Amino acid sequence: MPTNFTAQQRLNLLAILQIGAQNAITAEDIANQLGLNDGGTQVPTRSLITECIDIDNDLILSNSNGFYLADINNRQDFEHRIDSLESRAREILKKRNKLIRRWNQKVLANPCRKRSKYVH
Repeated sequence: MPTNFTAQQRLNLLAILQIGAQNAITAEDIANQLGLNDGGTQVPTRSLITECIDIDNDLILSNSNGFYLADINNRQDFEHRIDSLESRAREILKKRNKLIRRWNQKVLANPCRKRSKYVH
């Protein structure tokens, strides 16, 4: 994975994030505090969060209110957030499979060569 942010930028993010779901902060607020110009897309902010997880092994979670550091004393919240990620991934795969089927139904002369992914 390419690194788009410096170690200092990742540390700056951690200085903003607080522990626990009740302290979640929106991607927009993070971008504003860090001076990230995301044009309202939240892509740079989410990329920074991903790098913190991938590179520094930070336990950053999210809920409908924003992002926060996992409370290591609250396994129930951690597992709930992980289940939420799994559910979202499953729904994305279902949408992918449906689009492949629809393409192949509508474009008989040029079918998609991608295969549906197993989703249970």
